[in-house]
Amino acid sequence: RQMTLDQKTNHFILFVLILTASAEQLQWRKYHPLCEPMPPPRRRPCMVFWPSNNSLLVYDGTFRSDLWRYDLTSQCWDEVVTNDRTPPGRDSHVCILDDSRSTLAVLTGETSDKKFFNDLWILDLLQMRWSQVEIEGDIPKARYGSVGGSMMNPLTGTSNIFLSHGFDALTRHDDSFLIAYPSSQQPNAMSERYGGFRRDYTPPFARCLASGSVINQTKFIMFGGCGSLGYGPCPSDDLQVLDATSGIWTKGSQC
Repeated sequence: RQMTLDQKTNHFILFVLILTASAEQLQWRKYHPLCEPMPPPRRRPCMVFWPSNNSLLVYDGTFRSDLWRYDLTSQCWDEVVTNDRTPPGRDSHVCILDDSRSTLAVLTGETSDKKFFNDLWILDLLQMRWSQVEIEGDIPKARYGSVGGSMMNPLTGTSNIFLSHGFDALTRHDDSFLIAYPSSQQPNAMSERYGGFRRDYTPPFARCLASGSVINQTKFIMFGGCGSLGYGPCPSDDLQVLDATSGIWTKGSQC
């Protein structure tokens, strides 16, 4: 299932992309929430699927740091109550839900007054408690409009936070990072630049506001985005694939 939000009205409209059983054809079906309350309008929020809860989580896009859950069974929204120490409000950020860890990670983004983040916040989904995690090592520059997901670290065999590309009003970025989740042995998040194990290649051109998705924690797919300022076309129509084992981006074929 893939979901998106339409902000043409003052309410959320939820769509579900389904594969029909009778033919190899994808169809859109509009979901109408069956009860109140509903989230207020927003732009560039993040939305992730929470498999074990059969629900969607939508975080911010209002600069109020609010978190909403859409139950796919009851088709109802509810605002999630967390501890008082929440991340600063933002939009154009990256959210990564790791169901095996019961965590929601939030990083990067932009404020209403055009300031940018390179912070990392993790929500414990069992206690609904936010905590800020310090990043050590090769720390990404503050940015918004990045892509990310949960990717396998080929050296450790564990899932890490993956972050790539983005923009900081002056510079579009083409760098990528693997950020290890904190643990009892290592309370801070260790970050390393994810540039591949070969240096004889060129990563996809710098861009922001692309779309991205992880496949089985072994491949990351990035499509579109905005290069401009001499970096590349805006909008762009290229599809790029990152292999977690080699760390190399390859350009997908265009039929």
